Amino acid sequence: NFIKYKKNIGKGFAVKSGVLAAKNKWILICDADLSVHPNQFINWKKNNFLTPKNYAFFGSRDHEKSKIKASKMRVILGFFFKKIIRIFFSINLKDTQCGFKVFNKFYSKKIFKNIESYRFAFDVELTLLLKKNNIKIIELPLKWSHKEGSKLSLLKDMPLMLLDLIIIKYKQKIK
Repeated sequence: NFIKYKKNIGKGFAVKSGVLAAKNKWILICDADLSVHPNQFINWKKNNFLTPKNYAFFGSRDHEKSKIKASKMRVILGFFFKKIIRIFFSINLKDTQCGFKVFNKFYSKKIFKNIESYRFAFDVELTLLLKKNNIKIIELPLKWSHKEGSKLSLLKDMPLMLLDLIIIKYKQKIK
């Protein structure tokens, strides 16, 4: 399926729309810059990594078997972001923000219809929703390479990500 909308609402909205429209057993999401080639999904299937239907599979740039090419600035910012989400949410995953993830249609519609974060912090809300619904997350190795021209603006997006995390934390408390 090809989904098109006029105004850029954000990564979270685009992913949510795609997952809700998906029809296959396995639903793959990956960043548009293809920092991870979609063939990684085939490698995971060949290695029998994609198993029970009540699991989500997150590509992890911090997995010991991953092969990563990233700038030092991205690595440093990622380190601090991981610390913040551990403190705020007790999330003990190595990498919530990698854009390469696989879900089973068994639970995906139920999870994704509840996502409200449409910017980059959507991955944190997704992780919390999976956890709340007893969907286990397995982090898998991948080959990831930073692409020049990325839409992530560190000066603009980092404060917005922090604001989104505060909003997610607040909503958690009132639910």
